[in-house]
Amino acid sequence: MAQPTFSGLELNAGSGGGAILHDVVDSKVAQVVLQAFSTGDGTLNVVMSDAPLPVTDAAVLAKLGTSIAVTGTFWQATQPISAAALPLPAGASTSAKQDTGNASLASIDGKVTACNTGAVVISSGVLTTVSAVTAITNALPAGDNNIGNVDIVTLPAANLGQQAMAASLSVVPASNVTDETYIGDIKFGEALPAGTAEMGFVGAAAQSGYVYDGATKCTVKRFHAVTNTSGTAVIPAPTGTKKIRVLSMVIIGLSATPTNVYFESGTTGTDCFGTADGPIPVSVDADGNQIPGVQLGWNPGGWFEVADADEAMDIVLSAAQYVLVCGNYIEVA
Repeated sequence: MAQPTFSGLELNAGSGGGAILHDVVDSKVAQVVLQAFSTGDGTLNVVMSDAPLPVTDAAVLAKLGTSIAVTGTFWQATQPISAAALPLPAGASTSAKQDTGNASLASIDGKVTACNTGAVVISSGVLTTVSAVTAITNALPAGDNNIGNVDIVTLPAANLGQQAMAASLSVVPASNVTDETYIGDIKFGEALPAGTAEMGFVGAAAQSGYVYDGATKCTVKRFHAVTNTSGTAVIPAPTGTKKIRVLSMVIIGLSATPTNVYFESGTTGTDCFGTADGPIPVSVDADGNQIPGVQLGWNPGGWFEVADADEAMDIVLSAAQYVLVCGNYIEVA
């Protein structure tokens, strides 16, 4: 609001003098008295409706410095979950997700009383303990299902549904062993699967295909050589850090002239049957009516073996006379 303009009323009209502010109200002259205040800057501020007199009340300031009580019922749009239980308005119902008088839902012990129908699904987490199980009435679904860490032996035998489990596998009733029952990879009612694993050997006749060196299965091999050259390999070198073990052998002289023989490792020259100083004489029959030679019969434990691994067995001849050498051998570690 702008400052008002008043006319001046001369106090001494006859000779002149000072003038005062006045206004005419109901045809009467009224003196105007103005209130003003200064802020200390040399300016006089007249009190008007748009420039009121500033007033400071210590009691009001004290009230403004504290909370002001609000009476009545106040409802905010979102109730804080951390607040204590609030009174509900008329007609309102409690939410299933609210815990009356308690903002914490850390424990639900005792709040789930029974699940009598349908299926209970545990979507996450790990069951660490299942106690006081009284019955499992339905069979497990077909397929590669695992029971994990649940210890079946703690369940009563009568509570495994229609497939009752006996005290141990050794006494499982025959009626409960179906065509799809396995122990490991072995299926009841069928032969053992093919492979290198064996459960020993049972035979009704002599086995000529292999023998055992301790618990190691060794294939029986055959050799045959006719030579008149000293140093000929009559048995080839094996591989895999193996040695030659002779199970049987026949040496026959094919010449009319006798000769001496012995055997050694092909590379190192280590003697293995006979020596250079003690060779094996292979004689002949001058009239040719008998077959001379030396025979070592079948011996599953072996007659001898070469001293060095992965080396052939060579024959050493004292003369260039033809001899026949044949027999059986295995390769051992």
